[in-house]
Amino acid sequence: MNNLSKAFYTVGALCIVGGIFLGFSNYEIVVGYEDDILGTGSDPITEKSWTAFFTYFGYGVISGLFMFGFGEVIYLLNKIRETSEEHLNLLKEETKSRENEIA
Repeated sequence: MNNLSKAFYTVGALCIVGGIFLGFSNYEIVVGYEDDILGTGSDPITEKSWTAFFTYFGYGVISGLFMFGFGEVIYLLNKIRETSEEHLNLLKEETKSRENEIA
């Protein structure tokens, strides 16, 4: 596997982990503020939002899968290039051996 495809796989994994992290960190949404008893500040009122969690998680998974896909495409193209080079070298050797037989 070449370096570019490894980089895409790494970025894909980071996207998925980042989506999970953002989903958990933004799971509670501030919907308002409540004054405390002493009147010195306000306390946030939060709600748990599964929608926010699954939105961040979904975006992370989708982005990660795209990166995995790009990495796989680059890997396959690199394998095709290597195979083509091997076939070309075999054809060159065969051509040289046939030229030597004729001469």
